[in-house]
Amino acid sequence: MTLANSGLLPRTWRRNRPAAVVLATAAAAQLLTSCALATDSHHAVSDSPPAGATSLQAPPGAQGPFEVKYVSDGDTIGVDIAGKTTTVRLIGIDTPEVKDPRKPVQCFGQQASQHAHELLDDATVWLEYDPASGQTDRYGRTLAYVWLDQTTLANQVMVAEGFAHEYTYNHTAYKYQSAFKAAQQTAAQAQKGLWDLSTCNGVTTPLAPAH
Repeated sequence: MTLANSGLLPRTWRRNRPAAVVLATAAAAQLLTSCALATDSHHAVSDSPPAGATSLQAPPGAQGPFEVKYVSDGDTIGVDIAGKTTTVRLIGIDTPEVKDPRKPVQCFGQQASQHAHELLDDATVWLEYDPASGQTDRYGRTLAYVWLDQTTLANQVMVAEGFAHEYTYNHTAYKYQSAFKAAQQTAAQAQKGLWDLSTCNGVTTPLAPAH
């Protein structure tokens, strides 16, 4: 209830209120409305993630999140699953060797390994398995697609940026085969990474000596 409606002001004053008072009353009402809207807006923003923040929701079909414990090379990592470090081999890619005692360090191997470290060291990831590839390889490593968030697939990033070849094991198609092959073609055309003429020109394994 306002003073004008309470009967505490003279009736003649109520009929002839100065324009300034009317304007002041309207301004005060507008200010209260603005404060209420600002409060509601504040609560709405606080319930939403900051702009550019990585989504913590699992990519469709993936399990996790899991913490990356180590990066072995460009296509092999270790993740913590239920308190146990599990070796994971990334499906659909092959990076130049750097640690195989049976082979010399291959062309662009160190760069591929370093890029994997930059991409995956201490990262939180989700693992997606593929029935076409099986759960493990012949060395007992878990086979998986490694997601960094809902839209970033580490396997594909390594191929797209020229740090890995697309790799189809035993001629068996896998879920993202077409996407990885397309990423490799684009990287090769752009001469990225191991496709550059000044690095490996796409050939990372040592060539047999000519006789």
